[in-house]
Amino acid sequence: MDNNYKRILVIHVSGRVGDTLFITSLLETISQYYPNSLITILAHRNTVNLLENCKYVDRIGTISKKRARYRGWTFIKKYDLTFVSSSPDESADSLVSYACRVSKKVVAFKPTSRILRKCIDKSVDKDFYEKRHIVDYYHDLTNSLNIAPASKRVSFDATNQELEESKKILQKSTLKKSDLIVAVKITSLPSRSYRDWSEENLVGLMKMLIDKYKNVGFIAFGGLGEYDKYENIAQKVHTPFLNFSDKGLREFGSIMNYVDLYIGVDTGVTHLMSSYNKPMVALYHPNMSVHKYRPINHPKLCLLEADQQSHLDIDEMNLMSTIKPKLVFDKIITLLE
Repeated sequence: MDNNYKRILVIHVSGRVGDTLFITSLLETISQYYPNSLITILAHRNTVNLLENCKYVDRIGTISKKRARYRGWTFIKKYDLTFVSSSPDESADSLVSYACRVSKKVVAFKPTSRILRKCIDKSVDKDFYEKRHIVDYYHDLTNSLNIAPASKRVSFDATNQELEESKKILQKSTLKKSDLIVAVKITSLPSRSYRDWSEENLVGLMKMLIDKYKNVGFIAFGGLGEYDKYENIAQKVHTPFLNFSDKGLREFGSIMNYVDLYIGVDTGVTHLMSSYNKPMVALYHPNMSVHKYRPINHPKLCLLEADQQSHLDIDEMNLMSTIKPKLVFDKIITLLE
């Protein structure tokens, strides 16, 4: 296929923060290979705001698998080329069917429907083995057209207004005189709480950092359900502390511009932070492969994974506790100094 398409559509419907961010590297590849094209992305309504102000797309919108069945029946091909992305464990036949109705050419992961396989121009096998990164998997769509990846980093673009608002929040907070601002995220999804790092470990680490560095302050990222947890932690450390758990994802992403160090478990917020070149320590449970989901090509990243083989006597729910504060502290010293 040539690179002279005027209108390109990308469909990626995932309500997960990490998956939505991982697709931004594919958007960069498409944008660079088709520099003269108008690129539209349709995403999940819960995460589409992460793509606002994205420099690799011109238009954004929402779609769902259910709504896709009722759209695009005008027989007008609005797009010259469409990429339909889907996670390794999901079927996207309704999205592929929609793409076939609105686009002259379609590239998609292999549909379950044989009829749809005949309708699309490139049917890509789902190749997601144990140590393959999800970004490489998504790039198989462009690889099928002999388009080399432009980048494998995730991207988040805060607006100037968002950055100014975040700056004002910091200037009005107890962190305004902090020389070192450390962001933390120790909880994952409620359904995957085995990936959480304990409050006790975090408090221990924070006290080590307070003893080591002058004027250190902390920002906590989480959901509303975690607000009280971080308030409790703040009471234990007696240092400048900003609980950001009542804010949204774009507010997280913009204030991250002013963070000096990040410590977090494997979650969407960690991937959001990885769009910045700030020192990071990411903590992993062995059930979630570091190889598949780590921040990729980050210049200042340290990965720590709980060692299940060395702690066979500890159950899955408590395995993250084996990542001790002193180990994380030592890695932080290496990153910062």
